[in-house]
Amino acid sequence: MANSTTSATSGTGGVLSSLGVGSGIDINSLVTQLVTAELQPDTARITRDTQQVATQLTAMGQLKGALAAFQTSLNSLNAQSDFQVKAATPGDSKVFTASASSLAAPGTYKVEIGNLASAQQLRSTFSPVNGTATVGTGTLTLSLGTKTFSVNLDDTHASLNAIRDAINSATDNPGISATIINGASSAQLVLTSNVSGAANKITVAASVAMVV
Repeated sequence: MANSTTSATSGTGGVLSSLGVGSGIDINSLVTQLVTAELQPDTARITRDTQQVATQLTAMGQLKGALAAFQTSLNSLNAQSDFQVKAATPGDSKVFTASASSLAAPGTYKVEIGNLASAQQLRSTFSPVNGTATVGTGTLTLSLGTKTFSVNLDDTHASLNAIRDAINSATDNPGISATIINGASSAQLVLTSNVSGAANKITVAASVAMVV
């Protein structure tokens, strides 16, 4: 009986043969390249997903900041009165001004001015015969509102005319004009404010009694 011999190639030998063992090929480099090529689509996808998530997080952070700023703005409008702001506009702001509260009723209003403010006038109580007559010496202190100035009258400047001229020529005069009204038998000094309004009241004080 004849014996038959079967020649078998091991699995390992076949794999090594198929990879070119003994042929001089760099097996490690070839395997690395094959693995890298196999993983490249997954790596690219992961990179894209990571970038997309980062972009979304950045956008969410910006949105959160914008919402916080918007909330801060709304905090100043948390009262009903904030939405009931009303204004009054005069037809001529040079004549008068007006304002409106939140309780003002909408509408058009007619304003009628009964009297206009006038400049104040003061008339002296002393009445010499004329403007050149001596009325006395001393110091007159005149005030227009909160502004005050003084006029000194000596022996040579003690007439009504001198008082008028001294007042009108005073460099610190805030706005008082002096004139003389001559009557049938006497003259009087008249002081007039150059500005109107209750705040511009004229007052006069004499440090020495006037001699008429």
